Amino acid sequence: MYWCYLYIYTHLFKVGEWADLSSEDTFAKIIHWIALCDTFNATEQPAVTLSLGLDSNGLPLFEHKVS
Repeated sequence: MYWCYLYIYTHLFKVGEWADLSSEDTFAKIIHWIALCDTFNATEQPAVTLSLGLDSNGLPLFEHKVS
């Protein structure tokens, strides 16, 4: 079995950082995060996002793998 991993690095945010944003502003920020999801969904490639814990600033660390 061959595994090909695609690592995606994005800006992480703290919980509540976007709490005061309007729906439109929140969507404008989220769209940058989900832009790559459609490609994997359309091609039916299995993918998983793994939580790795928190860094020294309390931000979440994760890894997104696609096979």
